[in-house]
Amino acid sequence: MKTKHKNKFFLKGAPEKIVMFIDKKHRKEILEKNKELAKKGLRVLACAEESNGKTRFVGLVAMNDPPRRTVKASINLAKNAGIRTIMITGDNLQTAIAIAKDVGIEGAAMEGNHIDELTKKQLQGILKTTSVFARVSPEHKLRILAALQSNGEIVAMSGDGVNAAPALKGAHVGIAMGKVGTEVAREASSIVLSDDNYSTIVSAVEEGRRIYDNIRKFVVYLLRANFDELLLIITVIVLRIPLPYLPIHILWINLMTDGLPALALGMEKAEPDIMKRPPRNAKEHLLNGEWGSLVVVGLLAFAAAFTLFLWELSSGSTLAQARSVTLTMSIIFELLLAINIRSKRPIWEIGFFSNPYLLIAITIPIFLQVALLYTPLNVVFHLVPLPPIEWVKACSIAFGCVFGLELMKLIPNKDRT
Repeated sequence: MKTKHKNKFFLKGAPEKIVMFIDKKHRKEILEKNKELAKKGLRVLACAEESNGKTRFVGLVAMNDPPRRTVKASINLAKNAGIRTIMITGDNLQTAIAIAKDVGIEGAAMEGNHIDELTKKQLQGILKTTSVFARVSPEHKLRILAALQSNGEIVAMSGDGVNAAPALKGAHVGIAMGKVGTEVAREASSIVLSDDNYSTIVSAVEEGRRIYDNIRKFVVYLLRANFDELLLIITVIVLRIPLPYLPIHILWINLMTDGLPALALGMEKAEPDIMKRPPRNAKEHLLNGEWGSLVVVGLLAFAAAFTLFLWELSSGSTLAQARSVTLTMSIIFELLLAINIRSKRPIWEIGFFSNPYLLIAITIPIFLQVALLYTPLNVVFHLVPLPPIEWVKACSIAFGCVFGLELMKLIPNKDRT
């Protein structure tokens, strides 16, 4: 500032930097006061003025910028989900430690200038126990990011300033603040957080896990529901017995069971323990741990359909009736299979009615199957109406098989979550 008679300069910044410009005899007292305020979680600025070549200390400005009340619970939720939260800040070390303690971030703390003294290997080792970094520069952020990635970690980094852009760009997932973030930070990021809330990141992780689970259920259901048909057709061709399904029947089965139920599985709610699981391996394929169940269910469905078909033929039923009851049983079985795939836990634990979309998706094909059997359409499909006893057979076998699969969920399995 220039006045009529002289020039006057004002300084503000980190107390440990500002005190270097003032008289030595006051430095210790100022730094002690700064430390006292910082331990309370306050952000402290030092102010000074310079006039006629002399710098005079004006005072400390302590600002309270508390974390949102939801942050502590979100950090704990992330911890239970196997997600570690690391704080990287430009604040004073004591301030960073106080805030970290307040929100539940565990681990040692370190100032950025110490990072300069470490080799890459040393930093990789320290990052296993250190979760708070204070007074860091953009270069320090990049070194921390590179060390975490070298440790095999999947890293999401949030930031709002221009100096955070390189780290945001280099992270597996860069998250910029939508309200206070700079345009450079937003451009460098893969995600922009519209409400600038850490809790939203954790909620996004939970939603991402739910979507992944449902995609997995969708694919597993389609594979389980079709494997038995292929096996059945191959078997009867080899044994040279009549086909249990005509081509039009297979198309009908796929139309009834592959569409609505599979889509309804995509509407499944998140499992109660979804944020208590460790993160999956990034290299893990979609069907990891499911191949055994695909074979078991496929063989079970094949055995049920093949046995029922032979039973009908040996009991004197016409070929059309044997096909009608086998087709009905297979459709009911595959529809009920969608309920079985909903969760790794038995249906009586998650609630039969907890996904109303799936119940609708199961009910509609059953009504269509009834309509097919008891209307003139049965002539087109080479089917016949079924007496009540045949419905009892079909439903009993289908329900019995799926109930057996539900009981298998009670067997301890390390792959089950």
